Amino acid sequence: MPVIKNITGQKIYNSLGDPALEVEVELDSGEKARASAPSGAIVAKYEAVDIKNIDHVAENANGIILQNLKGKDIFLQAEIDKTLINLDGTENKSQLGANALLSVSIAVARVASLAQKMPFYQYLAKLYGGDKQVRMNLPSPMFNLINGGVHADNNLTMQDFMVVPIDSDLSFSQKMAIGVKIFKTLEKKLKLMGKAINVGDEGGFAPQLNSNEEALEFLVEAIKKAGFAPGKEVVLAVDVAADNIPQLSIATYPYQPIDYYRRVCVEYPLTILEDPFKQDDWQGWADATADLGSKIAIVGDDLFSTNINRLKKGIEMKAGNSISVKPNQIGTLSETFAVIKLAREANFEVQISHRAGETEDDFIADLAVAVGAKYLKAGAPNRGELPDKFLSVK
Repeated sequence: MPVIKNITGQKIYNSLGDPALEVEVELDSGEKARASAPSGAIVAKYEAVDIKNIDHVAENANGIILQNLKGKDIFLQAEIDKTLINLDGTENKSQLGANALLSVSIAVARVASLAQKMPFYQYLAKLYGGDKQVRMNLPSPMFNLINGGVHADNNLTMQDFMVVPIDSDLSFSQKMAIGVKIFKTLEKKLKLMGKAINVGDEGGFAPQLNSNEEALEFLVEAIKKAGFAPGKEVVLAVDVAADNIPQLSIATYPYQPIDYYRRVCVEYPLTILEDPFKQDDWQGWADATADLGSKIAIVGDDLFSTNINRLKKGIEMKAGNSISVKPNQIGTLSETFAVIKLAREANFEVQISHRAGETEDDFIADLAVAVGAKYLKAGAPNRGELPDKFLSVK
């Protein structure tokens, strides 16, 4: 029975150039594994706290966390996560930091998989399923090709404009190739139109455009030019990120938000709509789900914040029918698994998502496969820390 011998936290830097935490867990049997926690460009009101003083967070890992986990059986993930949660003692992980708890939680699972000589995604599936056999499958990649909102220094009010290959007969590698081809085609199109091809926080292009609809038009044209059929082979997804838009009705003018969303879903092959209303507008979410939920995925990111209590409320109010899961929003693997299980019980679609401030840890790829998520959202096929997540899926 291998046990935890040592935990070492250190400061690294994420894709935004901000300090981040990396943790190494070492076993008495000699195995070692590392994990690091990403962070968001903007932190939602209800997500767990990401402590920015990384030197202090590393001290927490090297000190109180090590003291309480040293000698623990590495295979008791749920017990270890419970210890981490109790050590922090706050609802939002503000004492030790969600970045400390998550890095340790992931590193524990990763080194346990090494000790069992099991691929990481298989070990995560075992943790997720418990005694039940989990049906693993490869997710469809979501490619964030145009960045706006807080992810880019441009005039687009909405945050992410994505393409999603959906042909179920295609392998993940084939879908990856489609995304890359559309990305390159879009780059050529933007150059031809005299638009800038600088990129935003998530690797997508960040041009100055006349409207959010023009971004969708560029994507549709790029899909066609690349040789694919919009709506049949490749669909669109938009993360509105409504909480980062001061006046949502101005962004959707001259239409009210729900009328605007209804219109763009008719005019474009848009099948995934994320955070279309603010995180406290439960009625707006419920109305949108009743109106559009039979046709498209209404995805809660900021709304749910990977928090099981907020997800329960959403299920009760029929607010949303899909969830974007970001483990650093809650803090431990066990809590993340609980949210995914509840979402599945409610027949929600599940997407596993990265953050704007990413590290080179490809954990979310293993997680997406392990839990059988429908989608993996990991930015654009651009820059090392983003394609790494896609390329880890086999």
